[in-house]
Amino acid sequence: MVSVAILVAIILVANSLLTSAQRTVVFSQANISLNSDARAAADRLRGDLAKLSKDGFLAIYRDGGGRKHLVFTTASPYRSIFDNNTIANAARIDYGLSSHSKPILWRRVILLDPTNVIPWQHDYEKMALAYYGQLSRANINTAIQGNYTYTYADGSNVNFPCMTAEPPMTMPPNSLPDVQALWPYLARPCTQFNVEWTAAGAISWNNTDETWTHADKTNWPAALRVTFTMGEGESERKYEVIIDLPQ
Repeated sequence: MVSVAILVAIILVANSLLTSAQRTVVFSQANISLNSDARAAADRLRGDLAKLSKDGFLAIYRDGGGRKHLVFTTASPYRSIFDNNTIANAARIDYGLSSHSKPILWRRVILLDPTNVIPWQHDYEKMALAYYGQLSRANINTAIQGNYTYTYADGSNVNFPCMTAEPPMTMPPNSLPDVQALWPYLARPCTQFNVEWTAAGAISWNNTDETWTHADKTNWPAALRVTFTMGEGESERKYEVIIDLPQ
């Protein structure tokens, strides 16, 4: 009986140690995955904002669900992921958080190509960066509300869909179209996304929504601070990225 009791005790201890080791491995793997995703998101954000063009605009605002949204124009070559023949020298890029049960941090790049025959298709639109340079803050703020429409020379128009709605993504994807629609996917799960800004010479961060345009460069920010929270439960972790903006 004593031998059996000792054997049972050894088995229980071994099982406890094994369970603890398994939890440690799972937790470590989750952290490694989260850190990798977070670094990739931060690097992508830094790279995009390094190309920011003050000839267009920069806006920080909240979408219809109250989630923080960041959108800006860049000057750099981009190629469409849907059409290899479409290459543009400028783009409008936005970052945001989806409304899914396990929210997705997403990034959407819309190529600005005024020579394209299709007004709006997938990841490019028939509009030039120079046009954005003419917009006032009031124009951009109206566009954010979904009430600003641009009319092309051929009479067709676009109402700035990227500034009024999150990308339509289904997780997990159930069909090939669902997979194709995941092109803006950046990281998941991301439960918080916030953007703050500071003016030149300032040392304090502002969490207020704001818009800047080429037509009105007043108080153009010197830097942005982006924070986002990745993971769930024990693996949840907050990340911070501070980025100096081109002046």
